Amino acid sequence: QIEILFGPVASCEDLLPIYDSRFEEKQDDLTYLKRAAKMMDKKECTDSEVFFKFSNRLYELEPSADAAYNLAKMSLVKSEYTKAIGYFNEAIELAETDEDKAKYLFGLASAESKLKRYSSAKAHALEAASLKPNWGDPYLLIGYMYAEDAGKCGSNDFERKAVYWAAIDKFRKAKAV
Repeated sequence: QIEILFGPVASCEDLLPIYDSRFEEKQDDLTYLKRAAKMMDKKECTDSEVFFKFSNRLYELEPSADAAYNLAKMSLVKSEYTKAIGYFNEAIELAETDEDKAKYLFGLASAESKLKRYSSAKAHALEAASLKPNWGDPYLLIGYMYAEDAGKCGSNDFERKAVYWAAIDKFRKAKAV
């Protein structure tokens, strides 16, 4: 119960030792695991081994969109992009709302962009944007992908630099929404 009282004002540095020390005792308590994972996510403690341990156990006990998403985020932190893509795809299949599906699609697009699978990443980012119309992050991701790959497009300097115009258009779209 200390987590309930202490959680709202605690930092990651405060929460992680508490959750870590109680993991063995509570590893089969689904309600506790969900509450702890949600609190760590809310406090942005998702790059910790404790969060990974909780997420992994949740996924073992009850595979769900949230559990797969948490493992996908953890895989991204560890630069395990192919693994993250698998978990994001599973989260997308299990998603119950368009908002969640958009979040998972954006994560998938982010992982694909790290592997330079730009065509697929762009398609998933646009699908995420269509499910959540007032969200600029998918357009930012597309803009960054355009900018990152600009030097490889076109046959001369003018054409290669023109790709930045497309990137700027996506940044403007992100700002507009």
